[in-house]
Amino acid sequence: MGERTDNNSMDNKEQPKKKILLMGSEKSGKTSMFSIIFTQICPIETSLFENTKSISLNKIIFSGGEFIELNDCGGREKYIKEYTTIKNDNNNENNIFKNVFSFIFVISAENQHFKNNPNNITDTNSISINQDKDFSFLQQCISLLKESSPDANIFILVNKMDKETSKNRDLIHKNEKNIMEKLQNFNPKTKIKFYYTSIWDESLYTPWRQIMSDTILKNIKIQNGLQSLLKACDADDIFLIEKNTFLCIYSVNNRMNKKIEEKIQKKISFLLKKLKLSIRKFKADFNYIRIKMNNIMVYFSEFINYSYIMILCQRPKINCAFLETNISILKNKLENIGERTLSISQK
Repeated sequence: MGERTDNNSMDNKEQPKKKILLMGSEKSGKTSMFSIIFTQICPIETSLFENTKSISLNKIIFSGGEFIELNDCGGREKYIKEYTTIKNDNNNENNIFKNVFSFIFVISAENQHFKNNPNNITDTNSISINQDKDFSFLQQCISLLKESSPDANIFILVNKMDKETSKNRDLIHKNEKNIMEKLQNFNPKTKIKFYYTSIWDESLYTPWRQIMSDTILKNIKIQNGLQSLLKACDADDIFLIEKNTFLCIYSVNNRMNKKIEEKIQKKISFLLKKLKLSIRKFKADFNYIRIKMNNIMVYFSEFINYSYIMILCQRPKINCAFLETNISILKNKLENIGERTLSISQK
């Protein structure tokens, strides 16, 4: 994709409130995953992308005028030297590690190689991140963040997991503890979240939902309003979904198992985005879905502040008219809250 300018129009006089730094080795899939989440790109189309040159600046508009700045950093060795050898000074404009809100480091699963005997894959210590490049680069980044952005959220994404065999995937998962221990020994105060991703399935949406949710100051009125709607409609799940990315920003439900909730959230985001992309060739769009069959009802429609609302009911005791009335009441209550507390990006 090369160097890019702003993805959305904006006043150049405004300054970004929050900054996301996206880094990793060359061909780890940084630009591909970012483009799939924030633009209308199919995974197969990313094969046409060029390697990112230096830093690609992307400004993601918040509803209400706020925005975040995402710096997509090229992974070639010459660029890595530029990032990590610059004088670590907050007054230095070339120090890209200053004022970072979230730091994302992408590792290709293909770079987690087997040491010694490649045929002996029973020992979890036999695989590791490529020490000469990925791990060394990551350590340098964490060190620079410690000085310039000590409060930054840190996310490590092991990408391209779809290219690994089931045995290799298991070993990569088991090796996570070893990697985390090395990083914690390097900087004990660092809080790191670890994810495994592929641009071809829903795994991509879990970390990015967390990354983007962290940028939002959650509004208790919205959360309480959705909780009241859940109770009034006897629903099982209610999701508030950002309109452009389809990431689940708010959710309420009647279950205690958070793992199931996360699984549903990423599946919904993946399927809705897939539907959006599948109908674009017909120059069509959707803003309303209603499905009712047997003991399941799914209701999906536009909501406030560049968002959708999605309601799931098993054994529904209500009809859609009653549901729509309650949604309308909630919308009227929330419309005066303000856009900036809810939406991530704008079309």
